[in-house]
Amino acid sequence: MNKDLEDFKSWVNATSMQLDRVRISFAEHLKFLGKKDFTTPSTTSPYLTEFSRTSSQLWADIHFLYIALNHLVVCSELKGAKRVLVNIPFDKELKEVIEKLRHIFEHWDKTRVTFERNLDKKKAAKWYEDNYPDKNPWSLSLDTNGFVVSGILDINSVQTIVSQLEYDLIKAA
Repeated sequence: MNKDLEDFKSWVNATSMQLDRVRISFAEHLKFLGKKDFTTPSTTSPYLTEFSRTSSQLWADIHFLYIALNHLVVCSELKGAKRVLVNIPFDKELKEVIEKLRHIFEHWDKTRVTFERNLDKKKAAKWYEDNYPDKNPWSLSLDTNGFVVSGILDINSVQTIVSQLEYDLIKAA
């Protein structure tokens, strides 16, 4: 079998599983909070340990989703993948969002402080601030349509794309 196609299948599957993990972590965190407010409780809160655990799991899963998505974008552009794709799955804007969020989270030790302290930003963090000045990469929002991570990535839209890719692979088999 074509290595490009095998890589593509692998990253479609990994991304799909990671979307499931994000949803599960989000539900667990939301259940713990019992509200739509994602502000961190005070350090004297008796719930700090559980809040910290669910929050850590959620943000780790989001980070890993960005990594999987970035690999999926790369694989979707390989010849083997293009042979089975019905449509181009990622437009230019979404590719850029995924790449920049992956970079911001991969280099969290340098980027997060620039958002927390309103410092000068470089590279992906600068791109994010220039394009989404009223947003924060470490934010979550929830509405009747689902949830948005990092202020700009709609999880339901990503799921729709990944589901279409899964369908394309099944149809091509």
